[in-house]
Amino acid sequence: MPSANLPAIMPGQAIDFGHLSDETAICLSGAGREYRMTARDVIKWVAPAAPVSEAVKLLVVAQNVNLNPMLKEIELLEIKGTWHIYVRKQGLIKVAQRFPEYDGHETGVVVQIKDLSQPPIDIAGAITPRGFLLQGGWAKVYRKGWSRPVYKRCALQNYAKDKGIWVDNPAVMIEKVAFAQALRESFPIGEVYDESELPGVEREIALSIEDASTNHPANRNPVPSFFQMAPAPLLPVVQAPIVPEYTPPTATEPAVPVLPEPEAIDVEAAEVEPYKQPCTEEHRAKLAELVAKVGMNEATYNKVVLEKRGVQSAEQLTCEQAGELIRNLGEILEKKKGPPF
Repeated sequence: MPSANLPAIMPGQAIDFGHLSDETAICLSGAGREYRMTARDVIKWVAPAAPVSEAVKLLVVAQNVNLNPMLKEIELLEIKGTWHIYVRKQGLIKVAQRFPEYDGHETGVVVQIKDLSQPPIDIAGAITPRGFLLQGGWAKVYRKGWSRPVYKRCALQNYAKDKGIWVDNPAVMIEKVAFAQALRESFPIGEVYDESELPGVEREIALSIEDASTNHPANRNPVPSFFQMAPAPLLPVVQAPIVPEYTPPTATEPAVPVLPEPEAIDVEAAEVEPYKQPCTEEHRAKLAELVAKVGMNEATYNKVVLEKRGVQSAEQLTCEQAGELIRNLGEILEKKKGPPF
């Protein structure tokens, strides 16, 4: 409890960090009343293992964003010896709603058709449709006066765990990650995090951080390279004709000089083919699987499939070509007919 001899630090009052201690009371508000909390109160009721310095930091941040640790709106969590301040999704919304510029938000998940023949797409909500793989989450936060919303897209494999709530409801969790990141970039809410952003958090229990598994039960597939933008092709450089420099006229020359005709330069217009994204390892693995099921030998595959498309190996296929082949081979297996190549 705060000492009766020490006044509490009120909102808007200057804070002297050099004189903060475990007995310094900081005034917080919540549920229609005011609270005066010290670092000792935080250690007793919120984070028993936290050092005094981190408990004081939590109180300062809580007062700044007007959230109350006793109401579980903002909490202190230790992961591998490092302490993090984080809030829940509703706490982040509560903070954003205090800014007059806040103009709403949209959230959802990133999904991809299971045969990988199409790139991932954003859909609203936290539900993975039948026949699709969950690949990530997305969020848009709108701010008045800004022409475009803040847009964030997060890959599932960077946060998902093979245990706890990430297994029970991965779509909801990855949607919250994207929303928290977009909201934090839109408004000055400081270094506070939603609990779903910390990979080692499972229902408020601090666990050791492990590398995100690419064999996540949500889909058993890693996030494809569609999330990485391919480099654009380089355009050829064409040298422009050289125009002679202008020289001032002399007394015997006309006021307007007559420039000589520039030398003709034969420059052929460079034709740039539209860029086509190459296929991925997932495409090639799916093709190999379907070719084996159809029973096509290597010679036929090279001559009928690859040479017909002007390539010598599957690595040279484009994303569009690979998707077409996957669909054709799938139809062959379903109809049990010969290959229509």
